[in-house]
Parts: sequence; C-alpha cells; structure tokens
Amino acid sequence: MKRKVFFRADGGTGTGLGHIVRCCALADMLKADFECHFFIREPAPNIQRLILESCVEVHPMADNVTYNNEASLWAASLSGNEIV
Repeated sequence: MKRKVFFRADGGTGTGLGHIVRCCALADMLKADFECHFFIREPAPNIQRLILESCVEVHPMADNVTYNNEASLWAASLSGNEIV
C-alpha cells in the first residue's frame, strides 16, 4: 500500500492558480510512489479535472470554515503516517 501525501491549496480565477499548478506538478512527480490527495475549498469543475490528472482524489471543503477550525479538523483526522 502506498503512503498518502495530502496537498492543500486554494485558487481560482480571482486568486490565481499558481499554488494549485505547482502542487499538481509535484504530485505528478510523486504519484508513482505515493497516493496523492488534494484538499481545496469549493473548486470549480475545471480545477477538479486539472487536479485529478495527478491526484487520486479531490477533497472539496466548505468555504465557510475558518482556517483555525480547518487546522483542528486536519489534526484530528491524521493518523501520523501521512505526508502533508
């Protein structure tokens, strides 16, 4: 079983896609050895398709969660064997 790598970035037409594109490039380099997952707030369908070219799953998140609450949820859900 491949070890999981979690990517977390936001982007879109208003904020730009630089972080997403760079994370996807890294995921593309890692996907032979790792199971890559991408967490993003309310992605547009075209952005989800872009991400799925290099990651096994897109995990859409609600836009109304504060970053502090998001961090707490992340910390509680990690088993310790993932790379974030």
